[in-house]
Amino acid sequence: MFGLRPALCVLVCCALVSPVGQPRTTAVVDRFEADRAVLVTDDGRMVTVGHEALPPEARHVDAVVHVALAHGTLVSAEYDASETRRRAGRARGRLDRLARPLVPPGNQS
Repeated sequence: MFGLRPALCVLVCCALVSPVGQPRTTAVVDRFEADRAVLVTDDGRMVTVGHEALPPEARHVDAVVHVALAHGTLVSAEYDASETRRRAGRARGRLDRLARPLVPPGNQS
């Protein structure tokens, strides 16, 4: 029978390496550097992973992925196509507004 100390050691080791129950966060593919992808999480952290760790459909700049991280290492990544499209549309809208010519007050038609 196992004693308390070995059982606790097994629990701690499993907690350090197990992806089960890892908190998930949202990240965006910011850029690629050689064969590495740089992700920026919604809370501002930067995580660098091998591009092969991403789902194939998420291997492009501005892809939105839901990730699980353990000690700064990517455990899982799931591409979110609808959120990627939504964020791209918002960015396009902002750029369109910025590109409109400014009309001085009183000259509006």
